[in-house]
Amino acid sequence: MTCSQREIALKLLEVVGVIDVNELTSMLNIPEDPRLLLGDLIEVNNNEAKLSQKGREVVSSIANCEEVVFRILYEYYRSRPRSLERDVALAEYGSKYVELSDYPIEITNEVLTTCLRLARFGAEANLPELARRYGVKAFLIGMRIGDYAAALEGLGHAVRKSRNPLELMPFIDQAIKLDKETINKHLVNYVGLMLSVGEGLIGSGFPKEALRFINHGLELIGEPNSELTCYLWTRLTTNLASAYMELMKYAEAIEMVNTALGKLTNCRIDERTRRQLVLELRDRLGVIKYLSGDLSGAYSVFSDVLREALELNEIPFAASAMHNLVKAKVLMSSDCSNYPELLRPIHGWTLRDSLNHYLTTNDQKNLRKVRILLTVLLIGIGDYDEAVKLLGQGDNDDIERFLRELITILKGEASTMTTEYRSPALADLATYINTALRITKWQSTGNKLWDQTAQALKNEITQIMKCQIPKLVLLQA
Repeated sequence: MTCSQREIALKLLEVVGVIDVNELTSMLNIPEDPRLLLGDLIEVNNNEAKLSQKGREVVSSIANCEEVVFRILYEYYRSRPRSLERDVALAEYGSKYVELSDYPIEITNEVLTTCLRLARFGAEANLPELARRYGVKAFLIGMRIGDYAAALEGLGHAVRKSRNPLELMPFIDQAIKLDKETINKHLVNYVGLMLSVGEGLIGSGFPKEALRFINHGLELIGEPNSELTCYLWTRLTTNLASAYMELMKYAEAIEMVNTALGKLTNCRIDERTRRQLVLELRDRLGVIKYLSGDLSGAYSVFSDVLREALELNEIPFAASAMHNLVKAKVLMSSDCSNYPELLRPIHGWTLRDSLNHYLTTNDQKNLRKVRILLTVLLIGIGDYDEAVKLLGQGDNDDIERFLRELITILKGEASTMTTEYRSPALADLATYINTALRITKWQSTGNKLWDQTAQALKNEITQIMKCQIPKLVLLQA
């Protein structure tokens, strides 16, 4: 059945919703005023066209025009200059068109390539929804036409950036069901997917579930015999250590790190890649030591990681290591006397540099961590105005709200703290502070010993609120 120009126009408007009149006339080669063709079936306001209520009723009865509509949209956006908007439209309309037209190979390959490009960009630019949506599209198209390398890569990007990888489990299970011959033919892509699934599950709080995929990847690689397999083996082992770490099996985690470090000495791999992998392993070792309570050991490791990361220009590792070593040093110290030193450059990098890196990369999770740590340091040195300014850039979550209220107490702008926090630990700290503040309200009596005692207590309480209380808050971050 052939669709009329009027039916195509109505169906296209149903698909796009609202469209610029000039774009609509260009796509369909219709008169400058589309109302000459569509009459009261559309509404035009500010040079934008959309279906009227009557048009929506009419279009619901039009069948079998979807393929031609999506072909028109695909070809229109394909002719436009390369841009993110163009690629998104090409992937959206093109994926629907190839599905309806039984996957013509040339067009399907172009749509698949576009989906992969968007998924990679989403992964690299930390745009999770972009990586997830177009990674899944690439997987489905790739599986449909037998391009398993592209399918596995696309799903890997989607999983790695997904906030909840379990939502993608139907696609992951589909990949795992590939036959052995296909898996062996695309071993690097398949093991890369196992790595991404493991990383994603660990990052989402499912370390036990991650073990299955990480161990599966390690079994497939066996003894690494190339640069790629050595790289993947090391990354998988690093994530195995992370899974053990999250399960609080610190001895096993450290053993995995040391095993991987030993393996790297014999791997056939270029020197820069080796140093990068060692950097990642050492960074993981620092985290394990921190979580196991070895703050001194963690500080030493993170200091080495920061120095090496800057030498390699691995800025994400430098930003993370700086936060971690400063936090370890803060919690190791009984007072705040070393805070000015921690605000200055270490190996040429500052905590502010880490903050700016996470602002640039839109990494909200790590940005929050650094912002809270910087706030604790600024409170400790008495720079309350700068601390308030820094907190003003964040969300009003429990910890940031607590610190903001604590600053008002220290500045003398409030006399009590609210105790209404979701966190029981923060509620208890607020109650402790309110109890301590009663002592600071003792009036002068004329009794010298009494007044000296009261002043000493006030000074000690103020110091505790400036130094020790923020340290306790830092433990909750």
